[in-house]
Amino acid sequence: MVAWCANHAPKWNPINVCSYQPARAGATPVQEIAYALATAIGVLDAVRDSGQVEPEQFPQVLRSISFFVNAGIRFVEEVCKLRALTEMWDQIGLDRYGVTDERARRFRYGVQVNSLGLTEAQPENNVQRIVLEMFGGHVVEARQGALHPAAGVERGAGPARPWTSSGR
Repeated sequence: MVAWCANHAPKWNPINVCSYQPARAGATPVQEIAYALATAIGVLDAVRDSGQVEPEQFPQVLRSISFFVNAGIRFVEEVCKLRALTEMWDQIGLDRYGVTDERARRFRYGVQVNSLGLTEAQPENNVQRIVLEMFGGHVVEARQGALHPAAGVERGAGPARPWTSSGR
């Protein structure tokens, strides 16, 4: 699919490497980084080694890879994780694949706020928790393409009492 898109639909992004699920399942930020980069490298190596894409097309192939990452409540840790991903992706593009175009090496990603820090007992505080998680995914010098915040009442699976007519 990646090779076909490089040859027939070069502006299409054929793959979005998702490290959100491992993070939700308990992976540490370091494990999330390792999973995301190993997956992307595996895909890129397979495309390069297949011979289906000309070497001069490879910057476009690298550019077409995007990521879907987790953002949790530990603000500093999340910012550091995303900065590490950004820098490591740039370095991999340059050193491993020889891509000199900085724009092609830009780490492009979407963020899903993980909602693990939300509580049913404190729905009013969930809004602040979500904003903190969103902000952690936004302050990194990369190219965030999407942000998916959790609902303030997600943990309770229904409207919180202060915002329903029965809670007044």
